[in-house]
Amino acid sequence: MYIRLNEPGLSARILEETKKNITRRGGPDKLLIVKVEDSIFLGKNLLEISKLLKISPERSVYEILKGSFTRVASFNMVADDIINFMKQDWVVTGSDGNTGHPRKYGSFPRKYNKYVQEGKVIDIANFINGSTSKTAEICKIQKRGILKEGYYADIIIFDPKAFKDKADYTDAFQLAEGLEFSIINGKLAVDRKEYTGKLSGKVLTK
Repeated sequence: MYIRLNEPGLSARILEETKKNITRRGGPDKLLIVKVEDSIFLGKNLLEISKLLKISPERSVYEILKGSFTRVASFNMVADDIINFMKQDWVVTGSDGNTGHPRKYGSFPRKYNKYVQEGKVIDIANFINGSTSKTAEICKIQKRGILKEGYYADIIIFDPKAFKDKADYTDAFQLAEGLEFSIINGKLAVDRKEYTGKLSGKVLTK
């Protein structure tokens, strides 16, 4: 990559296309560095880093990448779009959360706390169905997602007044609050807020 970046015939094109991609993702102020070895970049957005380095945002990208593996979080979604999608019958909750992003531990409790409890965007039944039975139906996962005799007992019991996310971009590994019990394949994984040490899940194949 760096050999190409330094080639006279490619350099201008690479930087221009990098600039376009930054714009497509919301702009340099919407790209937050959440994992990198160089501590001066960690927790800063691309615009702040470019000002720090006194070079363009697109050139800053390659300066950041020189140090180590880097992970970035982008903030290019519009709140109204999220709310409108969330209300649709065919939309369910999911997460591609990875190390360094709060959605890894926070997606479902955040949806409940922000859009059921605080915003009243959807009701609790919609939240639960869109996290369980509807997902199982869409993905054609048999005998899951419904509390029914003969089905696998995957159940969580949470305190509706306390269930919320705590993970953020400074500490993505904070567990949610308000989870009382978690039952995986009929065995307790969380018992009265405490992890039991049991790993009862299994890989589902199609």
